[in-house]
Amino acid sequence: FFAGRGPKYDEYVKLGEKLPNKPMFVYLDKEKLIHLLGMTDLYVHASDMESEAISCIEAFATGLVPVIANSDVSATPQFALDGRSLFMPGHPKDLARAIDYWLDHPNERKYIGGLYHESAKKYTLENSVSQFEEMLLEEIADNKLS
Repeated sequence: FFAGRGPKYDEYVKLGEKLPNKPMFVYLDKEKLIHLLGMTDLYVHASDMESEAISCIEAFATGLVPVIANSDVSATPQFALDGRSLFMPGHPKDLARAIDYWLDHPNERKYIGGLYHESAKKYTLENSVSQFEEMLLEEIADNKLS
């Protein structure tokens, strides 16, 4: 499944015509997307450039193990709990290696998926607001000392 339609949509559709399992391109509301994520084995984030990585956080919050392009111009690699979830961008064989690892180790994938689920709690809106408030209070305290 490919969520959304990026700039290479037509190219990917054409490439997919040759595959035994045709890729599906979908645009879903949040509830349906979460349902779809619950039916998948992995989440692949192949983007070389990403400033927010919200979709990756949403995916691993469900307990999916992400496979992330380890790009220097992307914020997303910071969410990988270890190197098994990273692959070299632009290298399909390395992507296949990472996918194969997780598919070949379902018990490890389930365990690490639980760790990803827990790690996502750091990025909830409530936690982000709390951290922001704490930062502001620290700044106020530091300025009072000056």
